[in-house]
Amino acid sequence: MATFGDKKWARPSIMAFSTAQPTLNITTNLLEGDFYYLTDDNRKPLDISFDRIENRKRMINGKMRSYFIADKRKFNISWDLIPSRSINPLNQDLSFISERYFDNADVQQNTRYLAGDDMLSWYENSKGQFYMTLVYDKVHSMGSDNTRFDKLTKPSEVVPVFFDDFSYTVVKRGKYNDLWNVTMSLTEA
Repeated sequence: MATFGDKKWARPSIMAFSTAQPTLNITTNLLEGDFYYLTDDNRKPLDISFDRIENRKRMINGKMRSYFIADKRKFNISWDLIPSRSINPLNQDLSFISERYFDNADVQQNTRYLAGDDMLSWYENSKGQFYMTLVYDKVHSMGSDNTRFDKLTKPSEVVPVFFDDFSYTVVKRGKYNDLWNVTMSLTEA
């Protein structure tokens, strides 16, 4: 877990999960709450598609009539060869190997992000709605005045979602951790 206002990078992670809706701090203009970041390492593109909910019928005169209800988004994302376990950033030798930590110099950049097993645990424990925070260059959500460039570090959107699908493949087995391929599909609530 981490506070979303961390300033390690110019822009925060592309995706974070939270059980409660984040709140906006008026002073800092940043979202606050407990977030579980999903790693950008070996991430494939985030695919966003729309599901238009409407009732469309042809009338007796041949013209089409539509009763639009809403557009709901579907999010598909996957990762290749991510570590199965989280990393303990304070202890980087083999003297501390436990269920949640491992030592592997090749994947030390994953320190603050959910690893494969963490993603699986989130899926197994999320039977209902949760919140996904997305940060990407969605310019039209930033407004049209000169302050839109000040909003680059702010989240583009917070979306209530449900899991549609989750799968993982254990690709490589290691001494202290495995490398997984993970795929998940989410639907906007």
